[in-house]
Amino acid sequence: MRDELADGAGRTWRFDDPWRWRPFDGDLTAGPRWPLSLLTRDGTPDPDAAAQIAAVTSTGSPADDITRWRELAAAEPPHALPAG
Repeated sequence: MRDELADGAGRTWRFDDPWRWRPFDGDLTAGPRWPLSLLTRDGTPDPDAAAQIAAVTSTGSPADDITRWRELAAAEPPHALPAG
């Protein structure tokens, strides 16, 4: 799955998996800010997925989600993650 999203700060991102966020502007000093808006999923608009992502990211933060992914996967990211 490859998602393209806009974040709460107006930046656009590619999300390949929980550990890989790629900003379109190339600035890796800060991570995405919630809430997120799904632009495309695998290159195609997906209104149902967009509604789910908007609901899930309406509260919390990227740091909260990273913590949850670490706990669920019992794993650490393979590289340093930008601050959210």
